[in-house]
This record gives sequence, structure tokens and C-alpha cells, in this order.
Amino acid sequence: MMTTEVVTYVRNDLFPKLKFFMHKKHMVFSNDSKSLCYQICNGMGVPASHACAWWEEYKMKVLETLNSKRADVTACIKRAFMSKF
Repeated sequence: MMTTEVVTYVRNDLFPKLKFFMHKKHMVFSNDSKSLCYQICNGMGVPASHACAWWEEYKMKVLETLNSKRADVTACIKRAFMSKF
């Protein structure tokens, strides 16, 4: 159940704001309020006491979903461009 919520959050809320993870350090858990993992955990409603464990469990799913959404958008743009010729 939680996996589908993560996918939905990433595709609908995170992707419009962030297209790429620019550095591997973004995948490391941090309680800094400006960190990506803190923002995602906060957006998903994960309690601070469980945030580190939650992030370790779902960080790869977040990355996979972000990459998948970006690929989908790229393919859609390509189809739209190619249909004009």
C-alpha cells in the first residue's frame, strides 16, 4: 500500500519540482529541513521518529519512480514531435 502512495507522491508532487537527483549525497538521510529526504518524508506524512528507517526503505523507489516519470515525459514529447512530420 505504501509503495503506491510513494509512486503517486513522486509522480504528482515531486516531479513538477525536481527532475533529477544531481548528487548521490541527496540520497543520504538528513534531518535538515532543506534536505530532499526531509521534504519527501514531510510530504508523505512520515513521523520524524520513523523517517530514517522509512527513507532507507523507500529511497530507491523514489529514485526509480522519478526516473520512470522523466522517461515517460520524454517519450511523450518525442511522440508529439515525430507525429508532426
